[in-house]
Order: sequence, then structure tokens, then C-alpha cells
Amino acid sequence: MIHDHIKSLGLQGLAVHAGDPAIFEMQAPGDTDSGWEGVQYGRVIYDLLIQDDADRKVSGSLRVMAAYTDIDMLPPAVRKLQEAFDTTFFTDGEEGLTIATTWQKSEPVNVKIGGGTDMEVFGTILYFDVYAFPAKRYVPMDAVASLAAYIRSRCPDVWVINDGMIEDGNPVWKPGTSVPESAVYVRLEQITPGSFPSTHACTWYTARLWVHVISASYDIANQILTDISYALSEAERFPMDDGSPFFIGQMQIGQGNSPLRDGQMQVQGQYGILREMQDTQPMNIINMNEGRG
Repeated sequence: MIHDHIKSLGLQGLAVHAGDPAIFEMQAPGDTDSGWEGVQYGRVIYDLLIQDDADRKVSGSLRVMAAYTDIDMLPPAVRKLQEAFDTTFFTDGEEGLTIATTWQKSEPVNVKIGGGTDMEVFGTILYFDVYAFPAKRYVPMDAVASLAAYIRSRCPDVWVINDGMIEDGNPVWKPGTSVPESAVYVRLEQITPGSFPSTHACTWYTARLWVHVISASYDIANQILTDISYALSEAERFPMDDGSPFFIGQMQIGQGNSPLRDGQMQVQGQYGILREMQDTQPMNIINMNEGRG
């Protein structure tokens, strides 16, 4: 995904290797590699690292380096790369994972290479934070998928990230410039035993969910949050997978929260799961004899 996205930018002045623009993951081929066709600069090298993060502070990092021997070619390439990866979402449908990249900082890198005649290379490394949005399903009943489905029914013009790939099949999405213009993601923070008393037939659980609304416009994001919160407040519930209710006990909106890292709306409530009935042994036949007087 990352390679294809960089290639689609049409960066000027890139060298050619094996018939393609010089865009490489991790490292470039050596100077004597037969794939080089003429000059070996400019080039772009990227490195994507995704890691588990229980606190969801940052899920990984992306580094992209652009390097040219012509210093005039570097600034426009850096501007394109920063714009292309700042608040941009990439979805891998097979892996069931969406990631978002946000620009953090850029650093210049200038080196001299060569033997008898040194050649100066001018470069910039762009650093991006990466946030993961996995399309996880939780069993036996999925409060995340159920709330995502409810939001989808209320906001049909919004991309629900939990669904995976956008309907048009485009793996790259950027708020405000792509269709649809806004997106929503639902994630699970925790599940604990419910406060409702469980019975022989049903076990109750409490789930705390977070709703992320991503939009290029603060006003649009706020309107989506308002629509969802009003609907949930009025209904006081939403349907689970099997049609049973998820009872909403608490809901709050944190406008100052990061839509990528934290989510702006917390929804907490309870739902019941029917217990699997165990087969019982048939009752033995009881003979009753009448007493004689």
C-alpha cells in the first residue's frame, strides 16, 4: 500500500530501477546492482513499523526519506510526501486492518558519497505516527460490531472503518478529499461482569466502547457526534447481533480528545448473553402405591 501510494504521487526526478521509479522499502539496492538504469538518485526509501499498544498511545511509526543530488528537486518532493501521508488512512482488506498516518516532524540529511569524486546527496526524513484501526470481532456477542452497525444505519454517508475496505475498493482514504468525506470507528476498551443479576438462562456484561469520528471539518465531526448521541440518548439502547438490547447506562463526549488516538464519545452499558442449556438426564419413573386402610 505504501509503495503504491508513493508511486501514485508522480514525484519528479526519481531514478529508475528494474523499470520502476526508485522507491524502496527498508533500503535501496547496492550501487553495483544491475537493476539500476543510469543515475541512482533521486530515490525514496520508507520503513513502516506497526506494534501492539494496549494503551493506544501510538501503534507504530512510518519513516519516509527522499534523497536527491539536485537540491532543487527535494523541496517539492518533500511537500508532496508530507501532504500525501498526513492524516491518511490505508486499508488492507485481507489483513482486516486500517492504519492512519500523521506527520510528526522532518529532519534534513545531507551526505557525500563516491570514490575519487565526492557527490553530495541532499535528503529529508519525514517521520509519521501510525495509529491502527483493526476490524476485530469479539465473541460470543459483539458490542463493537453492533454499535458500528447502528451508526451505519443512522449515518449512511459516513465510512464505518470497522467494515474494512471502502465500498469503491480504494485502499487509501483522506478526510475531506475522498468519498465519503468522514469516517467513524468503534473500539472496545473493556468488558466486565454486569451489575444486573445473572440468571440460569442469561449472563450480563458491562462494556465500555469508544467512538472515533474523523473529518476534515470540526463542525462536521461535531454534527455526526451530536446525531449519534441524540439517537442513542433517545433510544437508550441499540440492538445486538441477535436483536437483544444493549442498555446504555452512561454516555459522554470529550471534544478535546484526539479522534485518532482516543475517540470523542464513550458509550457504556450492559448486555446479556443467553447461556447454552445443558442436556439433563431424563427423570426416572416414580411408582406410587396407594396405601391400604
